[in-house]
Amino acid sequence: MPEEGPGALPPFPYHEVGLTPAQEAQVREILVRNKPRMDQLLEEMVPRVRALAEDVEAQIVAVLTPEQQQRYRVYKAERPPPLPPWARPPGSQERP
Repeated sequence: MPEEGPGALPPFPYHEVGLTPAQEAQVREILVRNKPRMDQLLEEMVPRVRALAEDVEAQIVAVLTPEQQQRYRVYKAERPPPLPPWARPPGSQERP
């Protein structure tokens, strides 16, 4: 399985923790064995989270003036979408 991108295993700090090769193999096997369950859960949850985020955004946009709505559209168009919490590097924070 790839280390990054679609189909990748969840990250684990193998080197930072100082795993032996045998431990690394065991951890990889655990991640591979549980990946189908994790993928299924994400498949179920991501659409629900996305729908909630879109609803919240619509509520916020409704509070803005037409000029602010336009500035918000430009702001959004110029920036990539934020990463979900599970895809962010450890210790990083996404601005609210």
